[in-house]
Amino acid sequence: MATRPQDTLVEFVRKYSQIGILLDTNILLVYVIGQYDPARIETFKRTNTFIAKDYKLLAEFLSHFRSIVATPHVLTEVSNLAANLKEPHRTSCFESFADNIQAFDEQTEAAGTIATTPAFKRLGITDASLPLIARGKFLVLTDDFVLYNHLLENEVDAINFNHIRLLGWGT
Repeated sequence: MATRPQDTLVEFVRKYSQIGILLDTNILLVYVIGQYDPARIETFKRTNTFIAKDYKLLAEFLSHFRSIVATPHVLTEVSNLAANLKEPHRTSCFESFADNIQAFDEQTEAAGTIATTPAFKRLGITDASLPLIARGKFLVLTDDFVLYNHLLENEVDAINFNHIRLLGWGT
């Protein structure tokens, strides 16, 4: 019998709720912008493929996990992308980000180690770091199809946020 996507989501939440969930750049950016102003998600160039409802869905889903994990590479990319907000939103968003950044469980892998992996040439340093950090420790949440498939191919537990959207998690 095939496993239904909602069963996989429930299984992963059960397995990782007390451990943590590692977010990729796009998902963390939506979360950061949403914490500042959910309405800004739809108007900001870097997040306009999402809607305010996606932030609420994301926040509700993340509430099931004891910790939200981020890497320095992901945090840097989120900061760089958020810097594209126009003032006064940029400053206000960074104030919100600064207030909330301590809540993330920051995990890292040496850049030299990441660069030696086959994934580095295909995915770049940020995404190539995720399977090294997550494998056997954290669930990964992404909306990046290429990254998602890479994680699955390398036996790293992952969820594509688009599956959560389709299932209407928590609604």
